[in-house]
Amino acid sequence: MPATLTNTISKIQLVPNSTNASLITDFHKYMVSNGVSKRHQTNTLKTVIEFAKYLGPNCIFYDLHRLDQIIPFLDTKIKNEAEDPDGRWITTWNDYLGRIRLLAT
Repeated sequence: MPATLTNTISKIQLVPNSTNASLITDFHKYMVSNGVSKRHQTNTLKTVIEFAKYLGPNCIFYDLHRLDQIIPFLDTKIKNEAEDPDGRWITTWNDYLGRIRLLAT
């Protein structure tokens, strides 16, 4: 069952860094003000929340200046051929990169 927007928004409070949680909330408000669909909001928020949890309590989004600070998170999406014989992880990797880049714009 797909995640609902309301459920995803409630997970923002679980982000271990309060600054990142606040930035994610502001980012959500920005998406709403630009008329972004609920499905896109949900998928983007899920990705950004997961990334914020990966970064942990000691890293703020403002501290990210290089791609090598993001690549290790994206590499957690890589699957071996036995798990993903069609190589679909590549699409997931690229999708997550695109959604994380939205934070920087």
